[in-house]
Amino acid sequence: ALLRATLANFPEATIISSTPLYLEVIFTTTIGFKDQIEFRIDEATKRIDFRSRSKIGLYDFNKNRSRMQDFTASFKTVTVNAQKADKN
Repeated sequence: ALLRATLANFPEATIISSTPLYLEVIFTTTIGFKDQIEFRIDEATKRIDFRSRSKIGLYDFNKNRSRMQDFTASFKTVTVNAQKADKN
């Protein structure tokens, strides 16, 4: 639920496929480049692993890296806010 809540903060994200422990998402830039991100949830370790790759082109000027850094920060914020809401 927190992963999907975080994705809602990224309007350029489209969920392509999902299972309870896996999401495949395509992020589309304003000029039409598409990047594929796969999220795998490991419930035992309470960890989310992700892999990001460009669907078009050879170099993305670190767009994938910066997007995933932004995503990680946003996920932390969503998680903290959910924990605060649970306490109330």
